Amino acid sequence: MFNVFFSPKIRTLAGMLLFSCIAALPVAAQQIQGQVLSASTQLPLQSATVRIKETGKTTLTDEKGYFTLTIQAATDKVIEVSMVGYQVFIDSINNKKDWIIRLSEEIQQMADVVVIGYGTRKKTDLTGAVSSVSGRQIAETPVTSMEQFLQGRAAGVQIVNASGAKPGGDIAVRIRGINSINGGSNPLYVIDGFPGVGDLSTINPGDIESIDILKDASATAIYGSRGANGVVIITTKRNAAKRFRAELNSYAGQQTASRKIDMLDATEFAQFVNDVRATDGLTPIFDNPAAFGKGTDWQQEIFRPANITNHQLSISNSNDKTQYNLSMNYFNQEGVVIGSGLQRGNLRLYLENKATDKLKFGVNFNLSETFHDQDDPGALTAALTISPIASPKDKYGNWLTNNELASFYGASFYSKGNPVALAESVTNQFKKTHAISSVYGEYEIIPNLKFRTMAGADISYGRYEYYQPKGTPGNGYVDNLGTASISTSRYLSWLNENTLSYSLQSDLHEGDVVAGITFQETYFNNVSATAKGFVDDHFKFNNLGLGQIQEPSASTSDKASLNSYFLRLNYQYDRKYLFTFTGRVDGSSRFGADNKYGFFPSASVAYRLSEENFIQNIPAISDLKLRVSYGITGNQEIGSYSSLAKLNGVYAVLGDERQVGIVPTSIANRNLRWERTGQFNAGIDAGFFNNRVLFTADYYYKKTTDLLLNAQIPYSSGYTSAITNAGAISNEGLELAVNAQAIQGKNFRWTTNFNISFNRNKVLDLGENNEIITNGYLFYFGSYSVARVGHPIGMFYSYQNAGIWQEGDDIKNSAQPGARPGDQKIVDVNNDGMINANDRTIIGNPHPDFIAGFSNDFSYKNFDLNILITGSYGNKILNEAYIDYKFPNGTTNITRDTYRNAWTPGNPTNTHTRMGADIAPLTSSMYLEDGSFLRIKNVTFGYNLPAKLLEKTKLNRLRVYATVQNLWTFTKYTGYDPEVNLFGLNPLLLGYDYSFYPQARTFLMGVSVSF
Repeated sequence: MFNVFFSPKIRTLAGMLLFSCIAALPVAAQQIQGQVLSASTQLPLQSATVRIKETGKTTLTDEKGYFTLTIQAATDKVIEVSMVGYQVFIDSINNKKDWIIRLSEEIQQMADVVVIGYGTRKKTDLTGAVSSVSGRQIAETPVTSMEQFLQGRAAGVQIVNASGAKPGGDIAVRIRGINSINGGSNPLYVIDGFPGVGDLSTINPGDIESIDILKDASATAIYGSRGANGVVIITTKRNAAKRFRAELNSYAGQQTASRKIDMLDATEFAQFVNDVRATDGLTPIFDNPAAFGKGTDWQQEIFRPANITNHQLSISNSNDKTQYNLSMNYFNQEGVVIGSGLQRGNLRLYLENKATDKLKFGVNFNLSETFHDQDDPGALTAALTISPIASPKDKYGNWLTNNELASFYGASFYSKGNPVALAESVTNQFKKTHAISSVYGEYEIIPNLKFRTMAGADISYGRYEYYQPKGTPGNGYVDNLGTASISTSRYLSWLNENTLSYSLQSDLHEGDVVAGITFQETYFNNVSATAKGFVDDHFKFNNLGLGQIQEPSASTSDKASLNSYFLRLNYQYDRKYLFTFTGRVDGSSRFGADNKYGFFPSASVAYRLSEENFIQNIPAISDLKLRVSYGITGNQEIGSYSSLAKLNGVYAVLGDERQVGIVPTSIANRNLRWERTGQFNAGIDAGFFNNRVLFTADYYYKKTTDLLLNAQIPYSSGYTSAITNAGAISNEGLELAVNAQAIQGKNFRWTTNFNISFNRNKVLDLGENNEIITNGYLFYFGSYSVARVGHPIGMFYSYQNAGIWQEGDDIKNSAQPGARPGDQKIVDVNNDGMINANDRTIIGNPHPDFIAGFSNDFSYKNFDLNILITGSYGNKILNEAYIDYKFPNGTTNITRDTYRNAWTPGNPTNTHTRMGADIAPLTSSMYLEDGSFLRIKNVTFGYNLPAKLLEKTKLNRLRVYATVQNLWTFTKYTGYDPEVNLFGLNPLLLGYDYSFYPQARTFLMGVSVSF
């Protein structure tokens, strides 16, 4: 039997049977696994699709980005990973079992959703001009305010420090130029659907998910009488991912003044004073200038290395029913000038619950507490002008008084005070509690028809406290006995919005409509009191009754209401033709009885050429859209009772008693209405090479009519002026933006964003007046600005300098017969043979020719680098501090450049005046400087811990980074900072400087951890 079994025939038959069975078995299977991460953030990507291209086998990544997939080695050759918002990853398997896959984000998703007011819209479907900034960009760039982050990142948006670069200072935001004279030019801010939030310094930038900037009338008309200056919509963070997440972000660093003015030291100053006296024919007063050495560097005395810290903890989660995000933040920024700084604490909660398939509720709550320690505004000026021979204190440790400080000069001198005493001794602080809260509910009545209602409140309480101790040498009070002030303010704005929205979609037609009614009311009151002459500094401002001199207290109260109705219709046909129609009716209590309500319509059309076959046949073009819009918006930002006849108190002393009376101060204007801005916009959006390069261009023309002007009226009326509607201003401009994925390699990535904006402002009409001249000087004669028909608003209006009078010039027969060689030569504009106010003329433009921003993001494996460059070109700055620290009359310190290049017979310069105590200060074009600059605004270098190391912990992400802010500024301007605007938000006085608070150069180290 054994032999039979192993016979040749049997063995052959058995072999054939075994081979057939093996061939019939399935091919051996194998398993691949890996993790999918974001290439930019190194965060795991949940629900990414992992697919085998040949067979279509698919799986999804889990909450930590992991996947496992069984494949057949013989047939499954290519792996494909995709996720909405990211580029598709494709690679050969080649028997590789473990994968780390990093998906690169699309540079700017054409399908991204932007917030447009009372709704959202895909970028591909936009018909208006909207710029957006993502939360990822905000999260990876440590900034102290929302406005600071926007600088250079959005075309058409200009950011200017309105009170210097001090912590917590006001910031002016201009979208497509200045539209108003008396009505305000800041945009409308909308935070989580709440419009009209005015104070953004209390908002934590780390809580912001996205910022959408509505620029043309098609986008802003939905906000009617408040949309003329543009709309900034801020959305705070949610949690779309269905998992628990905890995140800790923390950074700390140090700031230093980015620039110092090069002033004379003590030896040089003593020699300078001697030279001035010699020029005037007087004997020197300093026998040995070199004995003083370097003396006191007063800028060094008031500047300091200032610490900055920020800590934020956020937790969030979501499921099919509920999502929430809770964050806590503490921010502390010392100012680079002693005595200044900002502390802020924030608590924010977002909560949404889906009660049923049709009903959901939500809560947004943001609470902040800020403490703003403000520097004395005179300290910087005093530090630049005070004698370097003097010191802050005498040998007994007492502050030097004004008289003692003045004694260090060789001529009569009015001291601006002891800068260190002003900065350290004076209490000048502001505390504010601010809460923004809203609750909403949304119900789907029938499929695609939703009703939403929202109620909210914006509440704040502020307290300003000031105390100057007795004997403090400063502000002209040589024998000051102590001055205390307190001011408190309360603000409340409540809001109710109710909207109906309906959407419809079919093969050829797609559209949505939203209609609503809103009610908003604001209240404000303020109380202030001041006392002087305190015998002791112990109580400071906490017991004003101890002051020997009680100044009259003051109080104000204000109330305004707004009732609105709006409708917006979006429609598109065949994904090619897009239409948007918007209309809003606003009723405001701020306007006259005959003009309470106004209508603000807009319409826009877009044509997506990229949907046409003849464009789709061009491989390089991936998206192409043309846009045109026109609409009318308004501006209601004037006082609440400007249309009414108002009364005010007057005071007089009759005999020995103070008498109080009430007199009318303004006349009623029943026809007062809002400013109206009509805006035309034409734009193009284009994407090339699978949207690796995106290009946007917009041309616009805005005309604002019915300007709210404080116009002069005949004295016979009993009044001098009245607010009326008269005049017009235009803004015309061009905006260009390019976003490109320059390099998208396996390990190296380079993304670049560039934008440039050109705006031309012009005053078209000022009613019965051809011009409005505004006094812009603080201490000296000649500084004016003018709003004149045919010119941009706020042009510098003063005397034209033609150089310096030289020896041999015919001075006696000129319009300045009293001048001497070395004095300014002023142009006799009207040729009447004398120099007076009639010779003032337009001498410069404070508006830039263009502004630009250039951002570059680089990443190599786990390293990333961001560089942001901002710039402005063509504007002038009137440096009023010129008279203080560049005026060689021997009574104040001056710059080295002024001293070394002063006019002398042997140095007949045409740019610097002579030295001499008799030089009369007169503002002219000599004080104008080029304000153009190019600034390396931000450099951030980061490192993300590799995924393999994260696997050993419970961390999803660990990133460490270093940041330098305001690294370097390239400019010809000689002041502290070319980004300056001394008179804050006043559109009539632009581009003035008077020793403004300098920018800080900041070095930070930070860490971001998520669980």
